[in-house]
Amino acid sequence: MLHNLTIESQVQFHAPLAFPPISIPDGYGLTLEDLTVHPSSSDAFLLPQWGGIVIHNTPADLPENSPLPPSALDSVFSTFANQLLALLGVPNLPPDIQTDDSALTGWQLDALLWQRALQNGEGTQDTLKSILKLVDQIDNMPVGKDVKGDIQDSLTALEQMYASASVSLNDTLHQSADALTLASRALFYPGMLALLYSPAEHKYVVYIGLLLGAIPVMATTVKEIRAWRRQRGEAGQVE
Repeated sequence: MLHNLTIESQVQFHAPLAFPPISIPDGYGLTLEDLTVHPSSSDAFLLPQWGGIVIHNTPADLPENSPLPPSALDSVFSTFANQLLALLGVPNLPPDIQTDDSALTGWQLDALLWQRALQNGEGTQDTLKSILKLVDQIDNMPVGKDVKGDIQDSLTALEQMYASASVSLNDTLHQSADALTLASRALFYPGMLALLYSPAEHKYVVYIGLLLGAIPVMATTVKEIRAWRRQRGEAGQVE
């Protein structure tokens, strides 16, 4: 049963106020952040993992509700293209490289693929280390054939990734993706997760709790059986 508990004292009702109450009319109070101005020369900004925003000020002589001419949107969509490349993680070109009108150069595409392959390789190593720590920390951790096979295949793919780094970028990227997928599948194997959140010690505690409740019943049953045998023996002696 739940009860509402309150603590009351004389101080709560008779203590004087530290300052007299001030009536504040309804309205909106400006904070220090509202009063702080951060000027910026840019008319666009990024929201990571969401997108980009561009503020376009239309000409003052443009009639209301009139469509914008395509020429007025050239700079806007150029900014959107740069924001998309930034959100995808495409590196900027070195300042000494001249580019054409292409939005994404071959150098940038290769750099992006190398970056993704390197991230997959590092993620694979971290995941395999996490599996090793998990097995060392929890005794009797069941590592089945499926988990063992995924770990071995992940290590093989990781070795092939480094071996193909000087041969083919596409093969390197595919091998890194396979290595990360296999390592993640081994880490999140259902059997390992079940033991992680419900170790064998917890099961023993549950079973002990159930057995403790049955001990009085078993003791009473044994006592009654002994009493019945004693009465039966005494009845046989009387006969």
